[in-house]
Amino acid sequence: MELRLRNYRAEQEGPTVFRYAIRPHQRFAAEDAARFGVACSQPLIAVPASGPTPEKPRLALSSDKVVVTAFKPSDDGNAWIIRLFGASGQPQRVKLAWTKPAPQQLWLSDTSEKPREKTGPAIEVPAWGIVTLRAE
Repeated sequence: MELRLRNYRAEQEGPTVFRYAIRPHQRFAAEDAARFGVACSQPLIAVPASGPTPEKPRLALSSDKVVVTAFKPSDDGNAWIIRLFGASGQPQRVKLAWTKPAPQQLWLSDTSEKPREKTGPAIEVPAWGIVTLRAE
């Protein structure tokens, strides 16, 4: 099979910006490096909020070897979209714990954000893989 890409050039003109962040650490842990990379590339943006202060996070994972790379309302406004990254290089089975109100249904999804396959509270996340969930 031959794949031809159209309208793509191998090089692009203009300046290219590279950013580096260095952090001392003890023993290397891939999941810590992934978390640090996400924190550097997607910094927390604080904005004023109203209402009571939450006592617990909306979502918690049973393993620190899986990183949440996205947690956002779905484009259709009817669910939450969660992306999980298997940052340790090992397959992980992770359980999701929600504060109330907990979603009624959890679906495996993809970039379309449509429900694809029902799943339970424990999710298999492949090594270095990404799993997209739709929580309704």
